Amino acid sequence: MKIRFYLISVVLFSNTMLKTNFRKAPAPTVKNLFGNLSVLETERLVLRPMHESDVEDLFEVYSDAEVLRFMPLRLREKIEDIEAKVAWFLKRYEDGKPAPWVIVLKETNKVIGLCGFFHWVERFAYAEIMSLLARDYWGQGIMTEAKQAVITYAFNEMGINRIQSSVYPGNIASLRVNEKLGFKIVGIVPEYAYYKSAYWDRMILSLLKNDFLRLEKENAKSCVDGKVIE
Repeated sequence: MKIRFYLISVVLFSNTMLKTNFRKAPAPTVKNLFGNLSVLETERLVLRPMHESDVEDLFEVYSDAEVLRFMPLRLREKIEDIEAKVAWFLKRYEDGKPAPWVIVLKETNKVIGLCGFFHWVERFAYAEIMSLLARDYWGQGIMTEAKQAVITYAFNEMGINRIQSSVYPGNIASLRVNEKLGFKIVGIVPEYAYYKSAYWDRMILSLLKNDFLRLEKENAKSCVDGKVIE
């Protein structure tokens, strides 16, 4: 997997040097909505700001080593760790700083993951997205559904122009979700983080608002009698 990452990096670097450019545009109008996140709804999900009562559900996510297998995040083995984590997120909401939505499954009203932003540069209209999903809900298109709702909100309501996503070695499922939503690989940061007794490379993917809107139009044209042609 590491060899594949480096091969991609070499090709991308040479191509990027040839294609580096700029696009004339008016100054972006960006809204900081992190202190008052809207509730987002999809067919199967509700994405809402985090509550203190979400601690137990989130503990199931953060205490599962398989969920964190491809991420440089510390396994939480005590409920107190999640209480502190939730308090930290709530403080970020209060301060108007990036923090994720929780993903709630409509059918059970259970919190099954997180999706949202953890970093942004307002003057550049740029934000970086993160996501975590409980293992029982993998392979059902849930993260694609949640991430699409968050991305749509960021582009249409917040005025974001570019969203960045990261994938660490081995996380093929995450890479596929990103690519399905239109993200493009733009580079590799070698040995970005030290975790689990190893240095981890970091694949960087990027999605521009114009590309996302174009992809949405193309998908709409693929619909016949209300059914998407895959």
